[in-house]
Amino acid sequence: LWRAGARYSWDSFEEAPSQAGVDALSRQIRDWLDCDWELLRSESGVRPIIEDTKPVVGPHPQVIGHYIFNGLGSKGAIQGPWLANQLLSLLAEGQSSLPLTHDVRRFNSRWKTPRKAPFWKRWFGAESEKSGD
Repeated sequence: LWRAGARYSWDSFEEAPSQAGVDALSRQIRDWLDCDWELLRSESGVRPIIEDTKPVVGPHPQVIGHYIFNGLGSKGAIQGPWLANQLLSLLAEGQSSLPLTHDVRRFNSRWKTPRKAPFWKRWFGAESEKSGD
């Protein structure tokens, strides 16, 4: 059983994978594999991405007692355990070594002004297996 993916689309938030995405990924799989295979299922989803592509962690600037831990996306997920530890330090000890590049305070100047919608990436993946096995 193999998994393949992902393709990104900035234009669509459809729940189901697009046929164009399935076809494009299928063409890539055919180019890579020298065997027969069968598509078992495909899926898609939305991945949160912050404008500057860095995760955002810290206390909500307008709601006391609420915290933000978001924007991990595909690359930010690697930093998840370290960021979770920084948030835990902030909650338990009132301080953390979170750099400003990941701190929610980097957006403080925007809270009272209209903001454009956050960026979202749509991902697509497929699962297949070699035929005849």
